[in-house]
Amino acid sequence: MSKKCKIIICSIGCTICIIALLLIVKTVTYYGIGKASLTLTGDKEQHIEVNSEYVEEGYALMHNFKDLSKEVEILSNVDTSKIGEYTITYRYVDTSITKERTIYVEDTTKPQITLNGDQTIYTFVDSEMKDEGAIAIDNYDLDISNKIKVDNKVDLSACGTYEIIYKIKDKSGNENSVTREVFVANDPMDTMLKYSYASYDNVPVEFWFNKSEEHERNESAYPIEELAKYNAHYIGEDEKVIYLTLDEGGSDDSYIHEISEVLNKYNVDATYFLTRNYIESNADFIRDLVANNHVIGNHTWNHLDMSSLANESEIDAFVDEITSVEKVYMEVTGKEMEKVFRFPKGESSERTLKIMQDLGYTTYFWSHAYYDYGAHVNYETAYTALTNYYHNGAIYLIHPSNEGNYLAMEDFIVEMLDLGYTFKTLGEK
Repeated sequence: MSKKCKIIICSIGCTICIIALLLIVKTVTYYGIGKASLTLTGDKEQHIEVNSEYVEEGYALMHNFKDLSKEVEILSNVDTSKIGEYTITYRYVDTSITKERTIYVEDTTKPQITLNGDQTIYTFVDSEMKDEGAIAIDNYDLDISNKIKVDNKVDLSACGTYEIIYKIKDKSGNENSVTREVFVANDPMDTMLKYSYASYDNVPVEFWFNKSEEHERNESAYPIEELAKYNAHYIGEDEKVIYLTLDEGGSDDSYIHEISEVLNKYNVDATYFLTRNYIESNADFIRDLVANNHVIGNHTWNHLDMSSLANESEIDAFVDEITSVEKVYMEVTGKEMEKVFRFPKGESSERTLKIMQDLGYTTYFWSHAYYDYGAHVNYETAYTALTNYYHNGAIYLIHPSNEGNYLAMEDFIVEMLDLGYTFKTLGEK
């Protein structure tokens, strides 16, 4: 073969190779191999809450099977503190390849509305009621309390249960509301008694009882039958029940909170005879007692000998001593007071018993007590007194002014429960 032919054949072969190579490149390019590919992770449109943090869901840039994501430039105008539509642009710096993600910053959160004062108000007919209002805070509009609309349909001229509704709407249209309950009742201090008690003996009787040495049901200053005429009692039914009662007039030294914690620990309900001033000064504690199923009994306003007021000229003062306690209790708890009563120091008379009956009360004395109103009663003295004289239907008078009653209370409760006794509040069936 001539040299010229060989050159021609070689040229033809090179041409064929070049054409083949071009075809290969064209094919690779056609199928995406060798071309950069930019993809986004997640949705191309995202909705996020205003003032929240935007979290990038990610992206990937692949070129010839290599991860070049670090070479992506991100351009963003997203401001999550402002409602609006924003764009994030992802761009491969060496090419014209770009992707975009749209971010919608929105406000879909309800404004928070909080009542000033109590959610429940107990007030009285023909009284004045101050609406303490509410506060509204929005996550975007901030303090919008001045936008609150109040729907107040309370009728202070009539007893009933009413609602005050506080409504709020933010600029984005998110709405919220809160309701305050208002109970309107007759004022207990409007109670009047026409004096007609001159025929009833008003000689004061100092209450006493016989100790139950053998755990027998005992006798007291008043026979059971005599007390029953005036809806009064000193002992419960003949069954394995003990009624714990605590008298508190507001002494400086008191273990009433500690004793209450012990009672709550064992789910023992008790009756607390409290004065008006004590209830008024310890409102949170009173509400806690009521929430734990204890009963608050009436122990008068000023802890007086009530027989001194049981006459025609003082009958209004007598009634005020009782009804003022009811009123304060209703203001503190939003509930009507249960009509159980104990005379201060147990000092009573036939006339005072009759007056209390006419006021709708059940009067309770006690069938067990000991000298426990001194401040220095210790555990041994208290425990012995509490456990040595128990009996069926016993009504225990306990003063929380000494540490001994507190220290002995848990052991006493455990022993009585072991003996099969239960504990109830006065008046409980």
